Amino acid sequence: MTTVRSRLFRLLALTTTAILALTMVNPLRAEAVSGPFQLIAFNGEGSFDDRCMAVAGASQLTNAKIVSWDCAPDHPEQLWYWTDDHMLKNLNSGKCIHGLPQGYQLWQDACGSSDKVFEKISAGAGKGWYLRNLYWGAVIAVANGSSANGTWIVLWRFTGGQEQRWKENHI
Repeated sequence: MTTVRSRLFRLLALTTTAILALTMVNPLRAEAVSGPFQLIAFNGEGSFDDRCMAVAGASQLTNAKIVSWDCAPDHPEQLWYWTDDHMLKNLNSGKCIHGLPQGYQLWQDACGSSDKVFEKISAGAGKGWYLRNLYWGAVIAVANGSSANGTWIVLWRFTGGQEQRWKENHI
């Protein structure tokens, strides 16, 4: 009886491990969409904040910084879409998100290079997405989890923190 119980326990443990591995190792790839969306920051209180990822000052210049700002659907500097190459492209500037890991502020740059490719990883039902850069392995986050306008948007190592969760609000 102990052997049967032991085998069942091992089988259950292996099955659970396999399910977890499949959901963490094979995240959903970003899909190209037909329309723009806002990227809304998770506020840590079980819902999404009213702060969106935006290009500072609605700039169309290369190297313009990426910040969080009050969401407004009529502000094109807050509107993004996925390219066919899995890059996040700003509707206003036509440039893609670029950055370095470990706290450097993100900026916009010409699309095309492999270090601008992201994938969406589910944070769980109703909990948004982690946006992981495939080149660096880091995720997009709101610096220090701040909800203040103008807060830097950065790449940071994955911690599973709420400041790393995003929701797409399709316009």
